[in-house]
Amino acid sequence: MPDPPLAALNNFTPTQHGPTIPPNLSLPDTPLPPNFTILILGASEGIGEHIAHAYARASAHTIILSSRTLPNLQRVKSTLHTINPAVRVEILPCDISSPPSVETLSDSIKNSINRLDCTIVNAAYAPPITLKTHLDSPPDVQRAFDTNCMGTFNAAHYLVPLLLSTDNGARQFIAIGSMAGSIRRGHIANMGYCVSKMAQTRMVEYLHEQYGAAADGGLFALTVHPGAVMTGMARGNTPETFVPFLVDDVGLCGAFVVWVSKRVGRGELGWLGGRFVSATWDVDELVGRREVVVGRDLLKFEVGVE
Repeated sequence: MPDPPLAALNNFTPTQHGPTIPPNLSLPDTPLPPNFTILILGASEGIGEHIAHAYARASAHTIILSSRTLPNLQRVKSTLHTINPAVRVEILPCDISSPPSVETLSDSIKNSINRLDCTIVNAAYAPPITLKTHLDSPPDVQRAFDTNCMGTFNAAHYLVPLLLSTDNGARQFIAIGSMAGSIRRGHIANMGYCVSKMAQTRMVEYLHEQYGAAADGGLFALTVHPGAVMTGMARGNTPETFVPFLVDDVGLCGAFVVWVSKRVGRGELGWLGGRFVSATWDVDELVGRREVVVGRDLLKFEVGVE
C-alpha cells in the first residue's frame, strides 16, 4: 500500500520532471555571484560529479572536489576543464564521517583559497536494504548514520563558520537528501538509510533556525531530493521491485541546485531556507506556491496532530 505522505510530497507541484532536464533549469539568464567558490562533498561519480558539471557550465569561479579517495576526482577535474577551461578546480580528500578529516578539509580551504560560498553535502551511504530491523546489520546501519547524519553535522560544524566568514559570500549550505527520509512502508523502507536521511533533513532545518537570520549570519540552508537515479550506490543495492522507478536524469539535481544558487544570489529564494525540496518539481510552479509554503510553514518535518 502506498505511503500517503510520500505521495503528497512527490506531487507537490502539478508538473514533475526527471527523465530529462526541463528548459526552465537551463536558461543562462542569471550569472552566479562573482568569485563563486563551491565545495562538493562526494564528487567522485554519479550525482556529485554531475553537480560539478553543472557548476562548471554555469561558470563558477572555483570548484573544490572532495571524496574519500582521489583517483576518480582527477577524471572529474579533467571533465570540468573540458566543459569550462577557465574554471579553477581543486581536489581535496575528505571522509565526511571523520571529524578530523572534515576539520582538515576546512583548514585547507581557508589556507589555500580563503573563500567558500556554497557547500554541497552529497556524500552518502546506503546499506543493503532489508525491510525488517532484525535482519539489518548493526555495522551497516551505524555506517549509514555516521555518513548521512553525522557526516552532515561534521560538514556544518567545520564549514558553516567558513561560509559565514567569507567576504560578500553567498552563504549556501545544501544537503542532497532523499524522499526516502519521509517513507514508512514500501520497497525500500529500511531503518538505516531512511531514518538517517530523515535526521539529515532535520539538521538542515536546525541550521536555518540557528544561522538563517541576518543577525546570525544569513545562511541559506536547504535539503534537495535529487530524483530517483540509478547511481553506482543504487546499482546492485536496490530491490528489483524498485529498479523500474530509477529513471531520473543523473544531471537533474545539478541543474536544480545551480538554479537555487543563482536565485539565492539574487535574493529570491530566502523563503525556502530550512526546507526540503525535490529536483523533480517544476521550479516555476514551486515559486508559485510561495505564499502557501510560507503561510503554512510547509516542507518541514512535524508530528501530525489534530
